[in-house]
Amino acid sequence: MPAENPCVPTDRPAAQTLWYTEPAAEWVQALPVGNGSLGGMIFSGVDQEHVQFNESTLWSGDQTQMGSYQPWGDLYIDFAGSAAGPPTAYRRELSLDDAVHRLTYTAGGVNYRREIFSSYPDQVMVIRLTADRPGALSGTLRLTDAHQAAITATADNISSSGRLSNGLVYRAQVGVLNDGGTVETVSGSIQINMADSITILLVAGTSFFNSPSKTWRGEDPAAALDQRIAHASQITYDDLKRNHIADYQALYQRVSLDLASPADDRPTADRHADYGNGTKDPGFEALLFQYGRYLLISSSRPGGLPANLQGIWNMDLKPAWYSGYTTDINIEMNYWLAETTSLGECMEPYIDWLTNLATVRKQNEQPAIAAKRGWIAYGTNNPMGGYSTWVIHRPGSAWMTQHLWSRYAFGGDKEFLRTIAYPALKELCEYWEDYLVATPDGSLITPTGWSPEHGPVKQADGSIKLDESDRSAQPGASYDQQIIWDLFTNYIEAAGALGVENGDAGEATRPPNRQVGAIAGMDAGCGQPD
Repeated sequence: MPAENPCVPTDRPAAQTLWYTEPAAEWVQALPVGNGSLGGMIFSGVDQEHVQFNESTLWSGDQTQMGSYQPWGDLYIDFAGSAAGPPTAYRRELSLDDAVHRLTYTAGGVNYRREIFSSYPDQVMVIRLTADRPGALSGTLRLTDAHQAAITATADNISSSGRLSNGLVYRAQVGVLNDGGTVETVSGSIQINMADSITILLVAGTSFFNSPSKTWRGEDPAAALDQRIAHASQITYDDLKRNHIADYQALYQRVSLDLASPADDRPTADRHADYGNGTKDPGFEALLFQYGRYLLISSSRPGGLPANLQGIWNMDLKPAWYSGYTTDINIEMNYWLAETTSLGECMEPYIDWLTNLATVRKQNEQPAIAAKRGWIAYGTNNPMGGYSTWVIHRPGSAWMTQHLWSRYAFGGDKEFLRTIAYPALKELCEYWEDYLVATPDGSLITPTGWSPEHGPVKQADGSIKLDESDRSAQPGASYDQQIIWDLFTNYIEAAGALGVENGDAGEATRPPNRQVGAIAGMDAGCGQPD
């Protein structure tokens, strides 16, 4: 383990754990693990372990068609004779402190234990099965594919290989390492007989390449996955786990939250139900706070894609809202806790995606979202710049770029500000210079504002009905105005931090004729929205 980090709080509160007294009966009750790209939902039945898994780059669609985030498949372990008699002392848990999913129970006088985690440093999901009686583990391991890809099994390995309709090649591979007993192939699955312990390694990848300059495609993943699982197979389970925990805790342990609540080790479902009925439980609130940080760490790591609408976890071929990147709050909201809770590294996939989206949109030839300077986007997008045409979300690019300023504001990286944040802010200010219109009093307003998911729609009797389906133009809508005010304010501050002359900030911010406060709905005196 690494030396103690002086930035990590030493007076941490009690262990942060979600735990349950029965298996997950449906997908939403399963517990998530993830390494930024490879995620799994863990069900943990006694007679069957079920891991529904995803990999963040398995997307249909392309640079012009939205498509959707796709489920990958399921890994099942059907146990035979390992749970003789009714189980007792059943406990499944997800430890937020070390990002390890655990199951313990007793059956037939044998104590069984499972541990599951998805490792970022070794890029593999690890499933460890043990028992305190030799030869107590027997069962059948099988792999399924949501797109009916071919499944191939050898003595200690199962793989699936397929291709989506957009040409994306994908492959998953499962390796089995046993201590004691035997492992053999039976009818496309792997049969485990009387093992003392079992380590299962899962890897998955696609031919996606995260760059529009490469038209989003790279090499077939097969060779890289072979190498990855071979590497992990040479590492002991203890070392795989140690690598995973050290990497995860370097992020997670930077922040603790203690709301001075008494220790409460009741099952999470009971605490959730009581909280919903009005019982005060500050410790449960602290648990939810850290769970949010856990989910971001688990679904957004450097080198990968940003967390989508469902993080990296999805079981549906047609997920809600494509499981995409929705710009009228969702993608921004996913990352509000990154800088504020000391997870700046988790911002890197978001920054890469936003940079790519801007590149694609500035090359856009579609009149509806064309721009002389700067760029705008539709409300929902995929990793490749493809989009749903449900609505043009004009302020979305400005709102998303707010995170670039936050990145500098928290980290103080002048090179990042100079090369990435400042140019992005500048070109969007130029877009709004071209698009804002002046009112008779000289204020600047957005001519086609819209209040996402609100409406409003004026009724015949003069009343206002909130209707998310309404996207009619509302000049000077407060939603637009405040985002644009923030854009120009951040840009002026960025220019000041870099020593750039005010004149470079554009006509809409140049004194004395027009200032940021001249954007309607803002108070120029105090520099804050009304």
